[in-house]
Amino acid sequence: SGSGMFLQVGTVAIVDGAFQLSSFVPAQDLFLAEPGSELDPDMAARWGALVPNQEWRNLNLSPRFDESARMAADMWAASGRGAVDGVMAIDVVALQRLLELTGPVEVPTDDGVTTFDADNVRKQLLRKQYEDFDRRVERRDQLGQVASSVFDAFNQRPIPAADLVGLIDRSGAERHLMLWSSDPAQQAAWEELGVSGVLPPDALMVSLINRGGTKLDPYMQLRATLTSSDEGDHRRVTVTVDLDNTAPAGLPRYVEGPYAGIDAVAGEYIGILSLSVPGTATEPATSADGFAVVGQDGPTRVIGANVAVPRGEQRQVSISFDLPQDVDAVQVTSG
Repeated sequence: SGSGMFLQVGTVAIVDGAFQLSSFVPAQDLFLAEPGSELDPDMAARWGALVPNQEWRNLNLSPRFDESARMAADMWAASGRGAVDGVMAIDVVALQRLLELTGPVEVPTDDGVTTFDADNVRKQLLRKQYEDFDRRVERRDQLGQVASSVFDAFNQRPIPAADLVGLIDRSGAERHLMLWSSDPAQQAAWEELGVSGVLPPDALMVSLINRGGTKLDPYMQLRATLTSSDEGDHRRVTVTVDLDNTAPAGLPRYVEGPYAGIDAVAGEYIGILSLSVPGTATEPATSADGFAVVGQDGPTRVIGANVAVPRGEQRQVSISFDLPQDVDAVQVTSG
């Protein structure tokens, strides 16, 4: 929620200011037979059925990165891979911004060498790689190779400090880069820098969580509007989201589905429209076909509606809630 699904996991050692990356492991290969971390009460009540303390791909169902990271550190140790001091989450957008600073990198492939730069990395990693590779293992290997090449370039090439600070500030605010530390003083620094992934109590954030197993997320377009009205001693707030599935025909089965056990057709997006709202919100309602999740989730509350959008179609979903009359602002958070 708000950051995407964690699909590759590895370690980074920081020695004398240089980054040393390990090989990456597909998240689905790390499933634990037994819980690797204790769920806090809100996580257990909202998301416990999806065992986020065993299934790495479900670690980030809640937008509370501090909780997700704490569990990740526990689960990494529970898998026999040793203790870590902290957790970093970085997505393709942050990788693209790093490439803006380092310049292009070359990654060995079966056909020779592929050049990745800030102009092509998003398209390659979010869409084109699924067309280029029939076997998932080849695709996953490339993801790790690109990340390693970018960090190698970061180690070796001069990066202006002001540009790096700007990248951290922007990427943290937009949840493309998130950091957690087991050391309270360091964690306080991440929070001060705005890269902790912790939502403020008055946050409002829209997320779309894929529950269909497809790779259709890049083809989903969302537009959200917010309205409110005074109703006696409270304000009624409504967030209306237009969802547009622009997936073209002819996508690989791995991308468009459907998958066994999921009631869908090829190209249909199945998910949860998740709205994080201030912790003081009450009386949730939705125009969708029922709630997938609703209740307290740390300092905020979550209201999640089930959505299904066939290829080439649009759906409009509204989610409403009450706020106390003295609450006259919310903090819209990028998700």
